Amino acid sequence: MLRMVQTVLEEKDIPILTDTHKSIGEEQSGHNSGVDHSRYQHHPKSLKSCLRGRSPISLKNFCAEYGIHYKTVGKLVVAMNDAQVLELLKYRENADAAGRETGISITTEILSKGDVKKLEPNIYCEAALHTPNTGIVDAAAYVRTLADLAEQQGVNLLKNAPVTNVKQDGSGFILQVKQGEQEYEFHAEVVINAAGLYGDTIAKMVNPEFPYTIRPLRGEYMKFNTRARAELSMSGKCVYPVPTIIEGMFDEYGQAKKAAGNHLTPIFNAEGNISNWVWVGPLHKVVERKDDYWTERMSAKDFVLNLPFFPQLLETDLQEEQTGIQVKIPGYDDWIIQRDSKYPNLVHYIEDSPGMSGSLDSSQYLVETVLKYLFQSRELFADDLKVHIPPDFAEQIAPHLEAFEYFSKFPYESWKPNQTRVDFVTRYASSERLLDIACGGHPVTAEIQIPYKAGMDISPKAAVMAKDTFDDFYLCDFSATTTEYLQQLGTFDTIVCSEFLEHTRDSSAVIQKMLPLLNPDGKLIITVPSGESMAMRLDKYLHHGEWKRFEWFHKTHFNLLSLPEWKEIFVEARLVEKVFDFRPSDLVEGFPKENFPGWKQVCALAPRYLGHQYFFVLEKKN
Repeated sequence: MLRMVQTVLEEKDIPILTDTHKSIGEEQSGHNSGVDHSRYQHHPKSLKSCLRGRSPISLKNFCAEYGIHYKTVGKLVVAMNDAQVLELLKYRENADAAGRETGISITTEILSKGDVKKLEPNIYCEAALHTPNTGIVDAAAYVRTLADLAEQQGVNLLKNAPVTNVKQDGSGFILQVKQGEQEYEFHAEVVINAAGLYGDTIAKMVNPEFPYTIRPLRGEYMKFNTRARAELSMSGKCVYPVPTIIEGMFDEYGQAKKAAGNHLTPIFNAEGNISNWVWVGPLHKVVERKDDYWTERMSAKDFVLNLPFFPQLLETDLQEEQTGIQVKIPGYDDWIIQRDSKYPNLVHYIEDSPGMSGSLDSSQYLVETVLKYLFQSRELFADDLKVHIPPDFAEQIAPHLEAFEYFSKFPYESWKPNQTRVDFVTRYASSERLLDIACGGHPVTAEIQIPYKAGMDISPKAAVMAKDTFDDFYLCDFSATTTEYLQQLGTFDTIVCSEFLEHTRDSSAVIQKMLPLLNPDGKLIITVPSGESMAMRLDKYLHHGEWKRFEWFHKTHFNLLSLPEWKEIFVEARLVEKVFDFRPSDLVEGFPKENFPGWKQVCALAPRYLGHQYFFVLEKKN
């Protein structure tokens, strides 16, 4: 959200989208071939590939819903020799691997030159990879529709308004924007850097150590009329060469980066049908400036020479068409959708081709992973006086996003603490004021009836599930919350810390942070899993050996200590142990063991040692 500080508008919180140009989509978003790719040519684990199908609505269905021209035409990637035929086989393998990774298959088939002639009689090649579900879309209309929908949702769209500077301001940012002769300043809690070609420029305004630099790659187009001569006739397929190497550019694996190359793409007419015209291009050229659309444009002869599968095309058949400039990042060949390494409230959303094809999928990923917990939590608890969210919530939640994403596929709602742990905490937690730190969705303190009870957890899902069992709920990460904020909570007779310390990087520091919140004669109740159990030892061995079992465990557990190690920490904190218990028990009820590879093997080998837990009741030393 952005708050306009110096503006003719009333000062209020409003979402704002700025665009450098007078019209939306003047750069790569609206100047491309308009092809909805199957995205099989990329590494199966890249975002370009594995996000395929992430959006609940496909680009094709979105266009149908909003009246945007879209047509399924199919795509041929043609090989001119045996070496290129081998490349086609690699792409088909990639398509199969991408299908296994996402669970959404990609229909491909290898065609002989005879089969190609049946589809496109004027195309010459040795073989081709055919993806029949490839479509074309009116890219400019698609971008305009997205902008219109954003405005309908309350977004304030500022056109012809380049961002001239971005500065950190506390946990947020100050953006300076110039629109004509008018200059504005905005305060932004979160900035989404979707500046395309200028994404690295915006990023380095805030963080000069941003590791990526964008090199512009210009793509030039021409067109011809398929009815000018019989040998120019086409049936409406997209026809591509095997991708060509971009000179001087390499990916993160040291391999030469490639571009789609000079290809043929049918063009819509005004009614949304395939017209007589076909685009040729883009013919690529590395340029120095990101706004260099026209300097030393390539000739018609260059286009003809770079189209070996359509040799009948003549220079006189061609007319100049649009140019576009792509994002290309030396040393990297994937989309950048991530929080800034230094400033978590700065979100980078930088895409190159096939960015338009994957735009709905990548934006869904952005919302679900990077932005979901910030905005959803603000909106979800906006009118709930019981739930308290600290000002730096976005920064606190950033390190947890990967774990949230990982665990989202498991039935978290059914995981309940075992009764042994509940009984222990209930027995010793009688007090006037109680704080349950990292309480989760099923707090061990849920049934305790006392005058005042507060819960705390960084998970918005836990807040939804557990807030009604508390008088106040603090949506924050205790270990990351400032001392000043915690002081507002007051002090407590009992602090419960059940199955939390093993998830912290420095358990000793976290305990020290709890002590000012504990009354002089108060109780600190701690439960932790035993770091000495056979299950933990075996898992550690398997994790570092060839078997990588219990991946879930090592994503979230950092401090699995032995009993002497825990006792040493308590002594350093000047805590006196009043009660100690050690019990073998399953970690949680309703735990879906079948979802975790290796669980059955461990159960078979060491059933007696699973889930040992240490239970402590501690008091401050007088």
